[in-house]
Amino acid sequence: MDYLSFAHGLYHYAVPLDHVRYIAAEKSLPVTRVAHGGGAPKNTVQFEKQTCLLLTMGELLGETSEQHRIADLLRLLKEREKDHLDWVNELEQALKNNTPFQKTTDPHACAFGRWYDSFKPDSPELAALMAKFDQPHQRIHALGKELIDMRKAGATEQALQELRKHRETTLKRLLDLFSDARAMVSGSIRPTVIMLQQQPGKMLGLKVDHIGEVFEGTTPQKDNSSNCYMPYFAEGWLKNVNLSTGNNVTTLVIDPALIRNELPKDKDKLEVVAEAGPEANQSLAS
Repeated sequence: MDYLSFAHGLYHYAVPLDHVRYIAAEKSLPVTRVAHGGGAPKNTVQFEKQTCLLLTMGELLGETSEQHRIADLLRLLKEREKDHLDWVNELEQALKNNTPFQKTTDPHACAFGRWYDSFKPDSPELAALMAKFDQPHQRIHALGKELIDMRKAGATEQALQELRKHRETTLKRLLDLFSDARAMVSGSIRPTVIMLQQQPGKMLGLKVDHIGEVFEGTTPQKDNSSNCYMPYFAEGWLKNVNLSTGNNVTTLVIDPALIRNELPKDKDKLEVVAEAGPEANQSLAS
C-alpha cells in the first residue's frame, strides 16, 4: 500500500494515499472560524462545496504544534535583539551623562545569555549559526566594563568613539546574526493542509508542519501491537521506512476514518466568528 508521509515536531506520520484527496499550502485554503452549540470555536475550510473541519496534529495529540513553537522562538529572538540595542544605548547614555551603568556586563547573565547557554538547536544548520553568536555577544558585554573604566580615567570621548566603532562592527554583526537566525527558523516549516476522505461524502482537513513524500509500505513493516502508546486515531506502526530525510524510520499510520469530526450535522447552527486572513491562519496553531 502507498502512504503519504508528514512530520510533526521530531516525529514521522503517514496516511494511506487512497484517503488523500488534495494537498495545499496553508494559505491557499481560506479559513473560517465557526462556533456551535456553545462549544469552542472550530477552524473550517470549504472544499468541494462542503464545510470541513480543519484540525492540526497538535490538536489531535494534545501537544504544541511546531508552528506555535517556531512563533515563540521568533518572538524570543526579536525581544533579545532589542535587549542588546537597548543595552548599547544605555551604555552610551551612561558615558555621556556620567551616570552609573545598570546593565549586566556578564554575557551569561543577560536574558539572551541564560537562554543561549541552555538552547539545543534541532538541526545542524541552526546549531552552526547559533555558535556564531558567542564571540560578538561576549565582546559586546565586555565593552561595558572597558568603556566605563575609560570614562572613570577621564577618557570619555575616547570611550564614546570606541562605542561608535563597535556599533558599526560588533553590534552590527550581532544584529545580523539575529536576523539570519529568524530567517532560518521561519523557513524551517512549511505548513500544509491535507484534505482527507474519512468516508464517502465526508472530508476532513489536517494541517501538518512538514509534508513528506509518497512511499510504499510492506506487510513485514507493519506493527499493530499495543506495547507502545497509540492514539485513538492510529492504525498502527510502520517500521524501517526509508525516507529522503532518513532511513529505518518508524512511522505512525493514521486512519482518517477514526478521527472525530465534531462539526454538527445541522449547518444552520454554525455561527461564523472569524473569516480567512492572517489572524485566522495564525489561530490554526494549537
